[in-house]
Amino acid sequence: VVTFTGIDYLLGGSTPLTSNKGGGRIQDMITSGTIEAGKLCYMTTTVGGAPYAETTRMAFADADGTSTSTGLLAVCLSASTGNDQIRPFTLDGYVSVQASFINNKAGAGTDDNGKPVYVSPSAGLFDMSAPATTGQVVRIVGHVVATNVGFYTIYFRPDNTWIEL
Repeated sequence: VVTFTGIDYLLGGSTPLTSNKGGGRIQDMITSGTIEAGKLCYMTTTVGGAPYAETTRMAFADADGTSTSTGLLAVCLSASTGNDQIRPFTLDGYVSVQASFINNKAGAGTDDNGKPVYVSPSAGLFDMSAPATTGQVVRIVGHVVATNVGFYTIYFRPDNTWIEL
């Protein structure tokens, strides 16, 4: 059984944070398949295998459906290579992710500073533009606070409200 302790700590002490790191409310959770550090995930209803039969897995968030975008969201901080691996996830706080994990960025990274970040219709990614297709979910997950060559620092605080188009 995974113990949830609600730890506050910082991985990577620089500002902006080191790529694919985070600080704030960080929780150990179990994975569903291969997940790269920096990817946006949601808590599934699928339970893990023994000894995690009472714990549900984290998988890629996706704005293409309510089941994969409206519940608990978190950012993976350490890559996994399969099911039921315990990894740290940021639930609320600062995260720094590879720029390649963010769709629809502005021409210059600093043009995105202060703007909202959304769940993307591309599994596990973030988006600088709100989804616009019928059936997709629009949910803000944070705001860009800094950019650097190759990565964005996001104040990650998923909004509890969302709409389905």
